[in-house]
Amino acid sequence: MPARWTLAAVILLASTPASWADGYAYPPEKRGDVVARLEVAVQEPPPPPAKGEPPPGATVRLTVIVEGGPELEVEPLHLADVTDSWKQTPAEPTRKVVENHAVWGQTLSLEQAKLGVVPIPALKVRFRNSPSATWEEVEWKDILREPRGLPPPEEPLEKPVRSWLPWLLLGLGALAVAVAYWGLRRRLGSPSRPLPPDQWALQELSRIETTALPVDGDAERYHTMLSNVVRRYLAERFQLRAPQQTTAEFLASVRQAPELSADQQTLLRDFLERCDLAKFARAATTPEECRRAAEIARTFVRQTAPSPAQTSRP
Repeated sequence: MPARWTLAAVILLASTPASWADGYAYPPEKRGDVVARLEVAVQEPPPPPAKGEPPPGATVRLTVIVEGGPELEVEPLHLADVTDSWKQTPAEPTRKVVENHAVWGQTLSLEQAKLGVVPIPALKVRFRNSPSATWEEVEWKDILREPRGLPPPEEPLEKPVRSWLPWLLLGLGALAVAVAYWGLRRRLGSPSRPLPPDQWALQELSRIETTALPVDGDAERYHTMLSNVVRRYLAERFQLRAPQQTTAEFLASVRQAPELSADQQTLLRDFLERCDLAKFARAATTPEECRRAAEIARTFVRQTAPSPAQTSRP
């Protein structure tokens, strides 16, 4: 493998599917009553450049969530060593307090500025649970150094049987399946068209509320499923980059979308903030509050669905 592609290979091995939507999380670090978490996401590498052009660098996103008491103070993220190998772009920190529980978060985007295998310096965050408490520090080292969450290696393929009979039987079986499928399609007619985005979203929201409604107060997975449905609906309905953005980034782009009214944007913000609190704050949520989140999502989809005139337009 050429040296200039070595880093791309390392990044692919160090993350579960390389995209903004997927990544891995370090185990929580606890200091007294404060918990800090690091989530790492790696952008999918672009295609190889044309001959003679420099290869693109990697792009990594580090997100830190700190949870503590209502007086929690957190300093902005910073790398342990100053380096010109990575270009840093920190996002504005966010902080929310719900029922005497504070949740602080910040994302640091890193863009590779030098070619080759360039390690990421250690990431540090300092915090204290109140103005009178002692400052604590959490440091994450060797980011992207070791694979995490990778599937087990595939079993080696068996040696092919040196006989034409198994291949003949396989070919006849494939032909029989193709003939049967062709006959079935002729009897049933052409396959049905996929559902429009709004109908699909309403169907999925009802399914999630029926099959995944939590009964023990752990609503993190439930709200994540609701949020994913609404984000996919917005991506297909309005061609917005919903799945690739954080909630803050996405709400900022939605404000520029003329298709959504101010009331609809407010409804969407309320829904996404509910989902973030359930996912990141780990707050106990009653089944009634879970149903309320699903109803807000349905209301938003119905309000933004195309009118009958738009649906029938060629």
